[in-house]
Amino acid sequence: MRNPDGSLRRLRDPGRALERWLLDEGVGNLDPEVVATVRQELTR
Repeated sequence: MRNPDGSLRRLRDPGRALERWLLDEGVGNLDPEVVATVRQELTR
């Protein structure tokens, strides 16, 4: 991501909340095995 001045901006999400939210939003459209695998990976 870039700031208005063009400098690079990095955002942190140490709890991986964004990935967890995306997975929860897509759970009805994803293969249950994929969901289980991704949830397992998110605990690492």
